[in-house]
Amino acid sequence: MRLAITVCLAIGASLMALVIPQPLEARQRLMGTSLSCNQDQPEPMISPDPVDDTCFPKDGPTAVRFFDDFSWRNFIALMWPAERGSRGLPNRNAHLVDGGTRVFETYKADWETFRPNPTAWDEFEASNPCAMQAPQSNLVLASNSKFSNFWQGHFKAAPRVHALPARRHETWVTYQTAFNSTGYRQILKMRADSKISPAKGVLFGDRAVTIKSAWLRIPDAETRKNYYNQLALVFDPASAKCVEWEMSLVGLHIVVQTPQSSPYWIWSTFEHVDNVPPSTRQSAFNDGGPDGLPDQDPNAGGLIDWAHPKTYNVVREERWIKKETEEANKVYQAKAGGIWSNYRLVMTQWPDVFGQDPDYVDSQRMRPRPVGNSDAAANPVLETFVQRVTCMSCHEAAVDTNYVWALEIYGRAGIPSNQPPTLTPALRKLEKLLEGEALWRRKRGF
Repeated sequence: MRLAITVCLAIGASLMALVIPQPLEARQRLMGTSLSCNQDQPEPMISPDPVDDTCFPKDGPTAVRFFDDFSWRNFIALMWPAERGSRGLPNRNAHLVDGGTRVFETYKADWETFRPNPTAWDEFEASNPCAMQAPQSNLVLASNSKFSNFWQGHFKAAPRVHALPARRHETWVTYQTAFNSTGYRQILKMRADSKISPAKGVLFGDRAVTIKSAWLRIPDAETRKNYYNQLALVFDPASAKCVEWEMSLVGLHIVVQTPQSSPYWIWSTFEHVDNVPPSTRQSAFNDGGPDGLPDQDPNAGGLIDWAHPKTYNVVREERWIKKETEEANKVYQAKAGGIWSNYRLVMTQWPDVFGQDPDYVDSQRMRPRPVGNSDAAANPVLETFVQRVTCMSCHEAAVDTNYVWALEIYGRAGIPSNQPPTLTPALRKLEKLLEGEALWRRKRGF
């Protein structure tokens, strides 16, 4: 159940209807162009530019193809080598398979965003949660929990939200939430106006992007060759110290608000092909034995022995990756090449109702009704014990912060803080959802 919460907090970010204007040239560089709706099939493309928007066809399979292409295009743009010394910009002289820090790694992390005195977008922080000199990549992974810095002892679901231990490697997954320039600037604006805590009907502006990345330390160098790896400062829960490790990317949530979808979000989640069976190589989170996913997290219910994790087999349950999504994966894996052919899209989810309908007040207008692709598969590494629910099933409780859990956690619950956090109504709804999922799993006999 602890991984349950990741769907939710996987998307930490910010708010506000105000969008900071940018020069046209900068907007073109950051946003790319919209997909044409005058075609039956999307045209796959490897480009450093994210897609500005996508078609919204009514037909089910056609809609999946266009939204999945949207997801892949944005994944490619996020994985593009970054322009040195800049944040959020691609190196246009590089190719996808070239080395270097990726664009998504230059986004502002939550620990940079919610600090007392956040810096300007283009600046890199002189200090970090590890209080150590960061590597050249500037990647700091200081969270072994889906709740990031949430004080878990004051939340009943806390024992179920810790990171996942990899069955084969017996190491813990670590996480980072980060925001693009639009989202980051909106957060700073809202904080300056002191509107996060009492806000009702908070809205993000379009073109805001939030990501949640999942990383794993893989001791075997030969196995690491199949992953995207980056040197990072990592909080080691066993020693309670930060160490410099080479980390491997195992999962990524991407949440985008587009001009057409605003004030709603388009949700995408990616995984490494060797996370869980079926895989062509040994699975990181499954040893190939007959044991399936336990009915509850064996590391929950008390103090975790971080040095000796109780590992278990992680499998994909309930829903499988759609046929149309598998087709898109084959196309983009072939085009991307290199290590990027080892990643795949699990699902894209979108609301069926778009646009700022004047007939609804803010909180009602933000509610996606109904949710498109509601039978989509889950990401087993990021959503281990809540694979039957969708992104919006988890995020809809945070309606007053535009379905963004980071705002609820950091802005309303009082995190980070040396005082017990406030269990807001949204967090209580989330807690109830998690308890319901645990009960359902016990009744089903998983």
